[in-house]
Amino acid sequence: MLKVKNISKSINNKKIINDISFSISAGNIYGLLGPNGAGKSTLLKAIMGYISIFEGSVIWKGEEITYLKPHEKVKKGFGYVPQLGNVFPSLSVLENLQMGGFICDKGTIKERMEKAFDIFPILKQ
Repeated sequence: MLKVKNISKSINNKKIINDISFSISAGNIYGLLGPNGAGKSTLLKAIMGYISIFEGSVIWKGEEITYLKPHEKVKKGFGYVPQLGNVFPSLSVLENLQMGGFICDKGTIKERMEKAFDIFPILKQ
């Protein structure tokens, strides 16, 4: 589903990530672990297109998406959620969930929100 090949990124002439490659297949759960400053956020931002990469490529569902803009990647079903307590702090929990599906039709959003409520009942409150 996602293939990252030889991603590298330098900031101020300092290599933050160097030659990172991995694949993620559908139906599995993965984690990215490491200490503060190891480059986890930099890698994810580079894959998403929030920052440019020095070299490497990103393949999503068989399509090269390395140089697409973040909003173009989202339209293809690719996403990134930053590590924040509330992604859109001025919005309610319900509005944040709706924003997560802004490219979906209303029926799909409702169905996905119900699944989220089943898994995390506190969200419905």
